[in-house]
Amino acid sequence: MAGPPLNCFYERTYIAGELPNTWENLTKWIQNPQLINPNTAMPNLGVSKEEAQDIAAYLYQRPPFWQLHNWFERNCS
Repeated sequence: MAGPPLNCFYERTYIAGELPNTWENLTKWIQNPQLINPNTAMPNLGVSKEEAQDIAAYLYQRPPFWQLHNWFERNCS
């Protein structure tokens, strides 16, 4: 695995283990992860600001309630 799974990203406290999980921090991280942490393994993919915002919107999107809860297992651990 290259990194942690991205499911339930909206529940995380930190981005990359060090940044508070906010919209602004996430879009900055997606655009230029080395600016935040020069030693990160996450590559700079040349993502534009608009693309970073679209990716952040996807990561923060919560599934509908009926898809979110399987009463017998937790998928956001």
